[in-house]
Amino acid sequence: MARKRRIRRQLHGSAWHWKQTDCWYCTLPGTKKRVPLFDENGERIRGKDRREAADLALAKEKLAGNIEGNVAVASEWLVARVCSDYIQYCERGLANGTISRGHRNSTVTWLNDLCSCCGALRVVELKKSTSS
Repeated sequence: MARKRRIRRQLHGSAWHWKQTDCWYCTLPGTKKRVPLFDENGERIRGKDRREAADLALAKEKLAGNIEGNVAVASEWLVARVCSDYIQYCERGLANGTISRGHRNSTVTWLNDLCSCCGALRVVELKKSTSS
């Protein structure tokens, strides 16, 4: 029986309420660090019904530059490097018998095609396109 896939409720960098402390927080992109949100008086924003105040506080913190994610490591990585690392992972998996030959072959085909058009981009510059 397959396990139900867990889906993150919100994106990192958005405000969320923690029932245990009854306060609003945000999680920095690229980290697991929980950052409390404060109102204009310097008090923590409390109460599940204060989403608008939490979103406003988060927006003010982002504008002020106080909230930044730990994306320095990822900002230096190129798409080609990530693709190359995954292809090597697939090669090791094929040797160990944990990945099928078909998966490895299709991975090499798709990722080489991706690298031919945008392999020189940094990972943070890669955007998902909605047009086909």
